[in-house]
Amino acid sequence: MMVVCVVAFSWLAVWQYHRAQEREARIAAVEAARDAPPILLMASTLDTLQRYAHLWVKGRYIGTRQVLLMEMTRPGGTQVGYEVLTPLKLASGKLLLVNRGWVPKGRDGAIHADLSVPEQPVRAAGFLAPLPRPGLNLGGNPAQVEDWPARLLFPTWEELDRLYGPHLLHRMMLLAPEAKHGFARDWKMQPRYGPHQNYGYMVQWIAFAVIVFGLWLWFSIRNLRRRRRT
Repeated sequence: MMVVCVVAFSWLAVWQYHRAQEREARIAAVEAARDAPPILLMASTLDTLQRYAHLWVKGRYIGTRQVLLMEMTRPGGTQVGYEVLTPLKLASGKLLLVNRGWVPKGRDGAIHADLSVPEQPVRAAGFLAPLPRPGLNLGGNPAQVEDWPARLLFPTWEELDRLYGPHLLHRMMLLAPEAKHGFARDWKMQPRYGPHQNYGYMVQWIAFAVIVFGLWLWFSIRNLRRRRRT
């Protein structure tokens, strides 16, 4: 029994070690992509790009079809407001959602920030990102939108496809803090959990293996001494 427990705990410790190594590698890849010079976004290479890849795009904002992400906390703070997603129409005809940042909401939910966009084409830089996801499934959004900007709570790509059609790219760009036409932006571009959690679990499993082996050794020595006395 002791051997089974020690082997099992040791295997779990090694598994957590490899998990930590994988997370460290992913974090390093994210940081390298984020800190690299911006590259031109092309729809044909979108799926090959690393999360938080540094990009630049050129297109025309569609200010009449914006989405407000509800219940979003101000980056670096606790105040709740909206994040503004504005579709950018590229030369290829594809639509890229640009997260222009966070804006506060009034007590009645109203927005006092100016959400207007320039009519002429713009060149914007930012970081490729997935949609924000909730910790719990909070249910869907209305199938159709009557008023724009649309207020949505953690929308999925399927829900956004219904609003924008098949030309929507399934990645979002976080507008760079130095870029124009944005709002409050202090993006936290790191995985939610780092390798330290895995290293902690690794130490825990090693401790369990040592405790089990120590208890077995202690009982074995005690039983051996009793046999010698008898």
